[in-house]
Amino acid sequence: MNIESFLCDGYCIVVIRDITLDKDLVEKQKKFVSNISHELKSPLTAILGFLQILKEEKEYNQVILNYMESETIKLKDLVLDILEVSKLQSYELKLQKKTINLSWLLLKICDENINLKASKFNISINTNIQDGISLIADEDKISQAIVNLLDNAIKYSNPHNQINVLLYKNFNQEILIEVKDSGIGIPENEVCYIFDRFYRAKNALSIGGNGLGLTIFKEIIEMHGGRIEVASKVGQGSTFTIILPKENLAG
Repeated sequence: MNIESFLCDGYCIVVIRDITLDKDLVEKQKKFVSNISHELKSPLTAILGFLQILKEEKEYNQVILNYMESETIKLKDLVLDILEVSKLQSYELKLQKKTINLSWLLLKICDENINLKASKFNISINTNIQDGISLIADEDKISQAIVNLLDNAIKYSNPHNQINVLLYKNFNQEILIEVKDSGIGIPENEVCYIFDRFYRAKNALSIGGNGLGLTIFKEIIEMHGGRIEVASKVGQGSTFTIILPKENLAG
């Protein structure tokens, strides 16, 4: 609470302003900067350390070069994701909305993008997609959100598991996309934090990632007026449900 007072025409004017939100914003910004610094420091330290080793050696070490390449790719991906989060949260970004066939788009993503990646881990993608669902949306952003969610499902699934992808309309004519996996699951007390920037559940720390994929996913869905529901049990898997309002339906 911030209290200010001043005199005006002989009267004492007292202004009381609630600055709780301002403080929360400052704290979030401090935390964001701290997280960025930590995430950038690790790969940069590794790269600089190995560069020093290479300078001292007469011949190049292929193992070291491969590790440096891997860390550089992680660093590039992290920077791109940070820029994407910043752009999504900027007032300057405008969605390029048009009528898209969501049924076709979801099948295309699963068949052309996700199946290939899933097959490398012996994970199968099962689709149950209602035909003829079209909506008004930014195709690139909706595609990005769906790919992020499916990538996440693959990452936290075990080999030989199955991921189920469903698309349908409910009795309220809302559009629902469900992604169900039977992977490691999320601890109940951590579900509320998984969309926070850089947050990673404790049982997933050994798995690669920077903790921004679900942040980007949530920002895109909310920009389309949608919401997300999550149901998960440790060791049994997770179900993420995208719910888009009927106002987004086309036709």
